[in-house]
Amino acid sequence: MFISFHVKPNNNELHNKYLMIRKITAIFIILSCFNTAIIAQDSLEYKPHHLFVINTGYSKHIIRDDIISPLIYKGAQAPIVLNYKYFGNKNQQAFTFYYDKLELYSSITKKINNVPHSGFTNNFNGLIEYTYNKKIYTRRQYNSKFFIGGKLLSFINFRDYYYKESTNAVSLEQMTSVGLNLLVEKKFNHAKNDYLHFNMNIPLFAYVILNERYNVHVSEKFDKMDLNKNIGWQIFKNGNIVTFNKLFEFQTELSYSKFISKHLGFEIKHRFHFYSFYQYKDLFQVRYVNNQYLIGLVIII
Repeated sequence: MFISFHVKPNNNELHNKYLMIRKITAIFIILSCFNTAIIAQDSLEYKPHHLFVINTGYSKHIIRDDIISPLIYKGAQAPIVLNYKYFGNKNQQAFTFYYDKLELYSSITKKINNVPHSGFTNNFNGLIEYTYNKKIYTRRQYNSKFFIGGKLLSFINFRDYYYKESTNAVSLEQMTSVGLNLLVEKKFNHAKNDYLHFNMNIPLFAYVILNERYNVHVSEKFDKMDLNKNIGWQIFKNGNIVTFNKLFEFQTELSYSKFISKHLGFEIKHRFHFYSFYQYKDLFQVRYVNNQYLIGLVIII
């Protein structure tokens, strides 16, 4: 025989359970409202907008071209850099145009009346790039976002070397590459959209023209050209697709934007560009560095 006992809860126990349920419900409602507020705040803080930036500053070039000379050539110039950036909720896009023209000097450069006559080069640099990055992670605790995407980069580095006052030779690289791009963004001032950006690009492959040169004036491609036809088109179509076997290249960019009003701000930026390229098989290497310290005016709409 089984004997069971049923204890009827008293009023105090019922009251305590009722208070507990109320507390749990209140906490749940508060957390739900807080989460909704965070989502709304995130949408407000990262409201889509457009940036237009013009930069200039200090750009230091260092290059060694084995076809031309075993010497290292250096020089600095104030470049012109134009940027357009789109900041969206889920992606960012950027377009950049870069230009500078300067003289590079070697350790044997001779000057007469402060004018270089030997061991120097006139150097022209132009660059156009487009970047698309998609957001992959948000760290709200630090107001940070992480992006991954790609970059289409096309640049020319043209050099006219002067061994003596009347003796010169021309060398250049023209490359159009597609690369893997990584971007980290941190936001500081929520009201004025102050940003810190770090960006890194590594080209995966590139289309290179005027390659396969084993001499300043001669290459396997030049030897096969028909001088009676369009030389420019022949040079372009005879380019090669290269990867890490011939080209190693990377770019980094660190920038901070400070806004002094709703639509106006300033930007300080460091850009670094390096590439190492074999011009003929695994010979005649070109090594190039462009180290830039820039300041710019930013307009936001």
